[in-house]
Amino acid sequence: MSKVLPFPAMHIPTTRAEAAAGFYSVSEAARLARVPRQRLYAWQREGIVFPTVYATDVDDREVGGYTFETLVYLRLLRMLRDQEIALSKAVATVQHLRERFGPPGAGWELARILVHGKDVFVDGKDDWEITVSTRGGQKAATELFGEEFAEFRERADALLVPRHFRSAVEIDPRIRSGHPVVRGTTLATEVLSAIRRRGESYRAIQAAYPHVTLPQIKRAIAFERFLDAEAT
Repeated sequence: MSKVLPFPAMHIPTTRAEAAAGFYSVSEAARLARVPRQRLYAWQREGIVFPTVYATDVDDREVGGYTFETLVYLRLLRMLRDQEIALSKAVATVQHLRERFGPPGAGWELARILVHGKDVFVDGKDDWEITVSTRGGQKAATELFGEEFAEFRERADALLVPRHFRSAVEIDPRIRSGHPVVRGTTLATEVLSAIRRRGESYRAIQAAYPHVTLPQIKRAIAFERFLDAEAT
């Protein structure tokens, strides 16, 4: 089996001072990227991805984690694998995307991921139809994740938060170390979910957090349940 190279961005050490990069433990990264934890551990063993940001836990021990940028890469890698793209080609695609369009953000709006047969490649949006050579002439490639990439114009968490949750949930590395919050606030969605699991009604939760609307609370809790259901 050929050696799969790590993502380029992960070669750069990240210090505690760079808190705006976000911080996610292995378990948190697996859950938010919707990658089974055992698969993430396997990718670590293969050198595809590894922690580059560090924090101190309650016992003053240094703990390794992932940045927001890496979290997006993990999610995209899972999406490519779900399309039955070979792991080595999926990693190469993410590497190329990072090299050509920079870290996840508005620049990714211009990116296109195309697949034809077993081939996958990255290109920019233009007026030309993207084709690949075949023995029978020219055949158009299929574009993947076009709608999601278009939404990078507005938000860097376009791959992490499904569209029907985005009115209520956001993931911003500058807020709560990058953990999901109710959009426009610093209120973690996991807090609302924990309160609900204790048996509190939605109305009681809303009374405790009057700056958050009832629909936002319901949608935020539904997002946490969605992540739990996807953690397989």
